[in-house]
Amino acid sequence: MAQVLYLHLGDETQTSIFDDLYQSLCAEINKKYKTIQARSTADATPLLSSPSLKAILIVDAGLTTGKHHIALQKQLSAYAKAGGTIIFCCLFSSFVTPPDLNRMYRSFGLSWEFGNYHRTTFYLSQKIKSVLGHQRAIELEREYSMKAVHLKNTPVDSRVYVPLEQSRTQSMVFAPSAVDQGEAPAVFSKHGSGWIGYVGDVNNEEGSQALIMALLDLALSTTTNVTGTGNAPKSTSSMAGGDTSTTATGCSVLYLRLADELIADILGKLYQHALSHISLKYQTAVVKTVQAAKPMLVPLLKAVLVIDGAVTESDYHAFQKELAD
Repeated sequence: MAQVLYLHLGDETQTSIFDDLYQSLCAEINKKYKTIQARSTADATPLLSSPSLKAILIVDAGLTTGKHHIALQKQLSAYAKAGGTIIFCCLFSSFVTPPDLNRMYRSFGLSWEFGNYHRTTFYLSQKIKSVLGHQRAIELEREYSMKAVHLKNTPVDSRVYVPLEQSRTQSMVFAPSAVDQGEAPAVFSKHGSGWIGYVGDVNNEEGSQALIMALLDLALSTTTNVTGTGNAPKSTSSMAGGDTSTTATGCSVLYLRLADELIADILGKLYQHALSHISLKYQTAVVKTVQAAKPMLVPLLKAVLVIDGAVTESDYHAFQKELAD
């Protein structure tokens, strides 16, 4: 059964506030999905290779502090790149500091940074509707007032809710002022083969609860297993190791694996069953560089399985055209 992981790495204060403030949200999630919890790096790390784990909720800011969490940040990034979904939500935005947030997202390979903090009315972005799907989109608030920590430097098409030209800050103390339309309080962005989401609401608005539920529904209805196997059913080592192709003539199915070794290790565990069946039926080979792949693109090759998202990076634009041809 598909699982959702609550990742709690914050202190007792954050844990206590989360338990009080997010009871209703957790009740909805627990009613719909099988959930598990991790309260330390040691608890979380082995769960990342579980084929049942489809989404991770980072519910506080503990992940951003402490040297021992740097390795976990990179493992989480790899988990998403391999097809998983991670959502930063709940107390994360309330307790994270600007330097810690910026530093953490850099470890994910993202340019996202801490933006403004204020309340205004936000509107559901038209660009995100194609990602969420029609049914999920119509269940979300068209607009609602939210006090949030915004993100800047996010892709325009990843912004779920956005301020418009008429949006003004809402405060009982300060006069209304124009809002930076280049920032967003909620983001859902492709990360390799998976997704990373962010909901910066600090007050657990109903619209934000609905958004988190919609993102989870998307993750659990579209995410496949996040890991896989190598070239043969007897071992997963070829997926993480070097290229297994030696000639272009004997291979009919090519596994194209261009991501780093950590992702390869995850793939080797989660896709073992499916890829073993392929290897039993067809002659297969694994390549992990463009240089090794190019000689394999011959008429006898019947299919290429692109098993991670690295080929989408800008360094591979020329090779993308060769694959299309």
